[in-house]
Amino acid sequence: MKTLNLKSLIAITSTAIGLTMMQSNAAEAASFSQIINLNPININNPNNPITLNLSAGEYDVSYIGIADGGLYDGWNAWGGIIAGCNNEGNKCQKGWGNSYSISLNNQPANGFGYGNGRFSTLSLARQNSALSNTSFTLINDGTANFFISDSYYADNIGGVSLKVEKVQPVPEPFTTSGILLVGSIGLLLKKKKSPKQQLEAVVKA
Repeated sequence: MKTLNLKSLIAITSTAIGLTMMQSNAAEAASFSQIINLNPININNPNNPITLNLSAGEYDVSYIGIADGGLYDGWNAWGGIIAGCNNEGNKCQKGWGNSYSISLNNQPANGFGYGNGRFSTLSLARQNSALSNTSFTLINDGTANFFISDSYYADNIGGVSLKVEKVQPVPEPFTTSGILLVGSIGLLLKKKKSPKQQLEAVVKA
């Protein structure tokens, strides 16, 4: 029966540990997914955002519509008024939009804005909403605030629906359990070798 040398066993063990860590990371990443619905009628403004308490990691923010489980396809800051659009129905002075803001750990207070203009119809605002998608990374556990930025909220209609998903946890360095496990395997193997073989195993490892 062919036996494995120290290098081979450590390589196999390291691969197994790596796969286990990848599976664990994937499971953690897949554990968070939430739809949020932002109401621009003086509800989800900078002073009253929707706040998510999140663990450290990388997150994707996707603009979704009613067909994807949200409550809204877009919003209009002028009570539905459409004005100043081009022939394609975009670049309007007033119209339907897909903009929203995010603030991480309350920084900056007014948030980072996302969106790509105003449109003549709600369907056009939804069709062009992919450019409103974004992602962010929290190095440590923290908060993400989502809200609508406007100067006057009473005449707003519609809203914004977003899906927030954790796509990658913060990587953990391969220094603790993995090294201890590989080290213990090396110690077990050393017990079966002469002092000279032990030294060679340590040098070659």
